[in-house]
Amino acid sequence: NASDPEVALAAFAQRRVRLFAADPHNGKFAHEADLMRPCGFVIGSEGRGISAQVAAACEPVRIATAGVESLNASVAAAVLLYEAASQRRLGK
Repeated sequence: NASDPEVALAAFAQRRVRLFAADPHNGKFAHEADLMRPCGFVIGSEGRGISAQVAAACEPVRIATAGVESLNASVAAAVLLYEAASQRRLGK
């Protein structure tokens, strides 16, 4: 079942996909993280975030912001995907 975190995490690990969890307070800034290799982003719900189990399997990554407390989940996902595409296009 793809909605089971253990199954999903095992599938990513088997495929050697590096997972990053969006975290507004911890981790490297997205532009500092190596997003060149196959990777995935975990974006938690705006109210509850992500589970401790999933967070433990991910590297935290944050988005540089000024004057905002947090971003909408879809906006955060778009920014992280843009950064990954930009790094790959430019060869970082």
